[in-house]
Amino acid sequence: MGVLEHDAQGAAQVRLFDLVDVDAVVADFPPLRSPDLCYIPVEGCSPLSFGVSYLRGDRSQTLRRFLAILEQTVTVAPDPGI
Repeated sequence: MGVLEHDAQGAAQVRLFDLVDVDAVVADFPPLRSPDLCYIPVEGCSPLSFGVSYLRGDRSQTLRRFLAILEQTVTVAPDPGI
């Protein structure tokens, strides 16, 4: 059972916490942290590089909010020119 959060990202948070409940490894986004979870840093590992892709023209409110959270919480590398 997921933790119910009452805010703009509520549905996404419930799904995220459902993944944690089944022992899945998920990315840590500090603004979405729950006081009910334990966050354990992985030491001795190189930083993880990842990307985000979405359909051209899809600028839904959910996507804009997700991209804003990413920009606030991760270091953005220069455009690789792909």
